[in-house]
Amino acid sequence: MSERRAPTGDKIFAIEQRRVRGFYAQSARATRPVVDEFIHGVSFTALSLTGQKEALMNARIYVNSKLSLARNASTGRKVAGHLRGAKEAIESVYHDSRVRREARRITTDIRGTQYEFATEMVRDEAKYLLVLAELTGNAVYVTEALRRFDRALRIATEPTIKTLVAFEKARVLFDRQRTPKKFSRVTDSFRKAVIASSEAGNWERTATISAWYLIDA
Repeated sequence: MSERRAPTGDKIFAIEQRRVRGFYAQSARATRPVVDEFIHGVSFTALSLTGQKEALMNARIYVNSKLSLARNASTGRKVAGHLRGAKEAIESVYHDSRVRREARRITTDIRGTQYEFATEMVRDEAKYLLVLAELTGNAVYVTEALRRFDRALRIATEPTIKTLVAFEKARVLFDRQRTPKKFSRVTDSFRKAVIASSEAGNWERTATISAWYLIDA
């Protein structure tokens, strides 16, 4: 097992902020220990509730950092390496039977902010499949990603994440078929997502959603 320990407490939020600013490699290195811990048999249910939240937050940062690194890699070998890392985390952490069972019950992060880990992890799987689709041209991955979005919509309850998933799904459908009707659905889902995030005071998510919509528009 790695001698390094996964970040805890406010360090996790600091690393996430670095990831958002584009420091993907640093963020991946910092959070990699949590993946190693699961690979070597850490018992998720033996962790405290705070420990479980920290483990899942670390895993999400790692997966999303690796996906960003894959999108920006300059060689096929590097792309494959980063995707392998993301897949390893998804299989060892997200697909752990104890994580799957407990994640649905964890609805806040370590600061008490509402956060649906189960929904977010399904979103991550969809994003992983979309990266595979972009790099391989295999439409089967897009179909599988859409299924993940459907699953996320079924389990999501909090308005900001539910409307975000609906917006992400609409964008994928629009990318497959760029018609006025599809774009109208993107616009409708965008408005609902922006309203939900704004009402919740989640300005970072509001800005992200708006940027995505501008790209499509």
